[in-house]
Amino acid sequence: MPDVVAVAKDGASHKASKQSLIKVTKKPPKKRRKSHKYSIHGYRCITSEASHLIHYNKCHTILAREIWNAVRLMLPGELAKYAISEGTKAVTKYTNSV
Repeated sequence: MPDVVAVAKDGASHKASKQSLIKVTKKPPKKRRKSHKYSIHGYRCITSEASHLIHYNKCHTILAREIWNAVRLMLPGELAKYAISEGTKAVTKYTNSV
C-alpha cells in the first residue's frame, strides 16, 4: 500500500492514482491445484471398478449399488464410510428437491 500513497502525494492525476491502486490490489490469477488432478483420477478409478463389477455380475448398467461397492473397495475403512454417507446425503437432497 505505500506505493499507492506515494503516487497520490507526488501530485499525479486522480486517474493515474486510481490505475495504480487497481494494479496494486489485483489478485494473482488462480492456479489449478494438484488436488483437482487427483480427484479426477479418483473418479476414474471408482468408475473403472464399477465397470468391472457390472461385467462380473453380467449387468448392462451402472447403478448406485455398483458405485457404492466400488467406493467400498477403493477407499480404506473410515474414509469409505464417510464417502458413502456423503453420497447418500447428496442423492437424498437431490431427489427431495426434484
